[in-house]
Amino acid sequence: MDIYSNNTSIGMGPYDITVTFGRTVNIGVSNEGIIEEMAGIRMSPHHFKVLSKVLTNAVEAWEAAFGEIEVTIPVPDVQKMKNGVVGLRDTLVAAAQG
Repeated sequence: MDIYSNNTSIGMGPYDITVTFGRTVNIGVSNEGIIEEMAGIRMSPHHFKVLSKVLTNAVEAWEAAFGEIEVTIPVPDVQKMKNGVVGLRDTLVAAAQG
């Protein structure tokens, strides 16, 4: 199966991480599009970390051959991601303590 994606999101839980691939459709006058989710891939945090390293290596190899990929759009804020994961952990700990 071949899917084109120009949008990704990541969801995290205590036991897995989900990467959702989508594409922006129906961009109107306001320049806001609707994201059509195409596929969601769930994996363990361990597998996700290995995948992230494989993807990093692939980008580095591509850039070595063709030049740096310039990223001109904002990327997710790392601190917001960390805060979200810590909040999830705290909620799970509180629930387990009753």
